[in-house]
Amino acid sequence: SQTFDPNKLQIICTYTPLQALLAYFWASQTGMLAAVVSPRGLAKLIEGLAVETIGQLWVPKGHRLPLEHLPMSVCRIDLSFDDVADAPIPTAAAHAARLVFCTSGTTGKAKRVVHSEQVLLSNAKVVSDYLHLQASDRSYCVFPLQYMYGLSTTLCSLWSDSHIMYNEFVQPDHIAKDVGNHHITLLPRLGEWSPALGQNWQARGYQPQRL
Repeated sequence: SQTFDPNKLQIICTYTPLQALLAYFWASQTGMLAAVVSPRGLAKLIEGLAVETIGQLWVPKGHRLPLEHLPMSVCRIDLSFDDVADAPIPTAAAHAARLVFCTSGTTGKAKRVVHSEQVLLSNAKVVSDYLHLQASDRSYCVFPLQYMYGLSTTLCSLWSDSHIMYNEFVQPDHIAKDVGNHHITLLPRLGEWSPALGQNWQARGYQPQRL
């Protein structure tokens, strides 16, 4: 079976929320130093990154390569519930996973930050407790799981054993409609659409801290 160097950055390119979740699961199970990215986010991640620090780029089978000219070797992987248990393993003893994220770059040049999985899980517990999340709650996530905000929302849902619904960003009134149709009880908000959405949310009588 395939193996990888746990001391080098393994980049996993994912195309769907499910693939991203399975990629994080794989990283956690193997103690990987990993970056889970979207095809659009790959160039930003590897910009200025020393080639010798990169292990492989892992791309799900059935998808095109995200870039034509890549500075690292490419490996194909099955990212599905049936096959992730048979995914490649590290060549040395595994440590706790470390996950690399790129900042958005909206306030300057995008930067890479590293977080251990223990810190991410601890933060999820703190937020879940603060929001009093329960199994009956339903979260609505429009942020990609390849970024910290999307992953954090997902970890909160997993920690509380609650439900989560994913969608792409759309107009605020469309999101508000989904909130009503799917009985959403928790909606992280971000950006200039927050005020308009907040008015609709509060008009429905939901608690402000759950927006």
